[in-house]
Amino acid sequence: MKLVVGGAQFGAPYGIANATGAPVPETVCRILCLARDSGVGWIDTARAYPGSEEAIGTALEAIGRWPVKLATKLLPLRLTHEGSGRDASKLADLVRSSLTESRRSLKRHRLDAVLLHRWEDYRLEGSLVADIMHSELEAGGISAFGVSVQSPEELLQALSEDCVRHIQLPVNILDHRWDRALPEVQRIRKQRPLTIHGRSSLLQGLFLSDKPDHWHRAHVANGGNVRSWLLSEVRAGRRRNVQDLCLAWGRAQDWVDGLVVGAETVDQMRENLQNCRTAPLTSGDLVRIRAGRPHLGTETLDPARWLRA
Repeated sequence: MKLVVGGAQFGAPYGIANATGAPVPETVCRILCLARDSGVGWIDTARAYPGSEEAIGTALEAIGRWPVKLATKLLPLRLTHEGSGRDASKLADLVRSSLTESRRSLKRHRLDAVLLHRWEDYRLEGSLVADIMHSELEAGGISAFGVSVQSPEELLQALSEDCVRHIQLPVNILDHRWDRALPEVQRIRKQRPLTIHGRSSLLQGLFLSDKPDHWHRAHVANGGNVRSWLLSEVRAGRRRNVQDLCLAWGRAQDWVDGLVVGAETVDQMRENLQNCRTAPLTSGDLVRIRAGRPHLGTETLDPARWLRA
């Protein structure tokens, strides 16, 4: 199953359409039990997601034995590094402290994948960050080093670094930006192990919202047109709903190994699992969608650029 449990929702409200807030510990356990029983193999989180690692670690301890893999991300490094006067020793301390806290919170001695939260952090103080992560790999503290990227330019730069073996990037039915990078992705896959997880299948819930304010904040003047197109594709592809359509798109991308999808409630997790058991889109569906989908600008496809409420 390509579903990866997204952990951002577990510690604090997350997503533009979040209506329930963060789940209580019992709900996190029930969500993860559903994932375990359905054969899900990965959970994704980050040190910067408030309370997420702690919630996951506590729930996994309560659930008991489950060989699920955990991907987490270092704290964003640049702002802290610049605030410290660009002291290399303080940067090294920050990286090691982030790793230590992730292990403590997740209750794991070995982390399956550790990613940079921002690609811009990779070159801080030359190769310092990469050198520390290489040492962690040799010592067995992590199994893979990776990065979270936002643009095709960042993806191509990450692919050029042999030490990068895990990449997370936004993948959704209206994100047209990745096509030019796919030949390089396929070439690198033949040279070294590489896991790619897609996030934002629903663009942080925006595709499910019929509220004009949500779309305006995401720099879309008429979100109703986008919603109408999505619903027309639900009908054309004979999908269950917009969620099913968007996840079927991601699951049909043969270069994507997993889709990071969050859930705030048990019902949402059941819905995610059900949508990941349907058939992926056909090649004909993909051609039709690429030819007719609305064009969204980078300011919409990158939630960091959205207007605040």
